[in-house]
Amino acid sequence: MQQVPDLTFKEYTNLPSITRNEVMTRAKQWVDKKIPYCQCNGQKECCGNCPYCSSTRCDCSGYVSWSWGLSHGYTTQTLPEISHQITKEKLKPGDIMLYREEHVVLFGGWCDKSNTTFHAFQEPGCHTTGPHYAYESCVKYPMNWEPTKFLPFSYNHIQENNE
Repeated sequence: MQQVPDLTFKEYTNLPSITRNEVMTRAKQWVDKKIPYCQCNGQKECCGNCPYCSSTRCDCSGYVSWSWGLSHGYTTQTLPEISHQITKEKLKPGDIMLYREEHVVLFGGWCDKSNTTFHAFQEPGCHTTGPHYAYESCVKYPMNWEPTKFLPFSYNHIQENNE
């Protein structure tokens, strides 16, 4: 199980604000670099392939944490501490689809006018058939596997692009 730093209430309330455009720019930078999946947790476990071992990690939740501009990585279990559940209709680029026990992906917008598929930006993990690095693709809403478990969330400190 991944270790998460102890956080005080003050640290939760002093999280950085970030615009949706900034989140998506960061997410695309990670994808463009094809950063490999890795669950390293700090320098002692660093595999040497993850540029963010000492901060957010290079797994799915570390990718979301980095994209949201956070200084350290949250896990799929702790992301709800800094975000809140929303409805499908409120999803906007920079929000996430979260399955707390397994996986999280960044929502990048709808792929179709019927809102049945969306742009998913993700670190898929080693257990997938590939690729084993961050990528973007269109997937069925809410997600291809375990669809009843994936729920939409929004970061508590996200700003609209014009703010």
